[in-house]
Amino acid sequence: AGDPDYSGDGPPVFASFNRPAKFNDTVLDAWSEILRRVPAARLELGASLFGDAAARERTFERFDARGIAADRMRLHGTRSYAELFAAYRQVDIALDPFPFSGCTTTCDALWMGVPVIARTGATFVERQSASLLQRLGRDEWIAADTGSYIERALGLAADLPAIRGGRRALRDQ
Repeated sequence: AGDPDYSGDGPPVFASFNRPAKFNDTVLDAWSEILRRVPAARLELGASLFGDAAARERTFERFDARGIAADRMRLHGTRSYAELFAAYRQVDIALDPFPFSGCTTTCDALWMGVPVIARTGATFVERQSASLLQRLGRDEWIAADTGSYIERALGLAADLPAIRGGRRALRDQ
C-alpha cells in the first residue's frame, strides 16, 4: 500500500501525524528548536482535528509564540489511508511526540521508509515507538532526553541524500 520512494525535493520536511493532544509544550519547544536550527525546513502536521479552523489557528499561534511562522507549516485534516501514505512520500523525518509516543503512526512512517525520531521512557506509552525502532536496530533514532532528541533530528536533516535514498531499504527491514 504505497510506494515509499521520496517524491519531493528541497529542504527537509519534518512531520508528525499524531493526535494534537500529544503536542505538549515540551514537544512544541523541541520541534520549534529543530525548525530554528534548520531554517529552511518545514513541518507537516496531520490529524482529523486540523479540519477545524480554530484548531489550526491555535496550533499556528502556539508555534508563532515559539518563533515559528505559519508559512513553515502545513496542517492537514482527515485523510484516507491512501492519502496518508501519499503524504509520507514528501516527508523526510517523522517526529514522535513524547511522553505519549505513537504506535500506528510510527509503523506507518517506517512502512513508508521514513525514519522516526523518538524518545524512550519508563512506561509503555512512553516507549512504544522506541521499542519498534530498537527492534529494527535503529537505536541511533532513539533519544533518552529532549536534547538528544533534537540532536538526532538535526543529524538526520544534515544527511538528506542518505535519508531520501534509503527509504526502500528501511521499508524492507
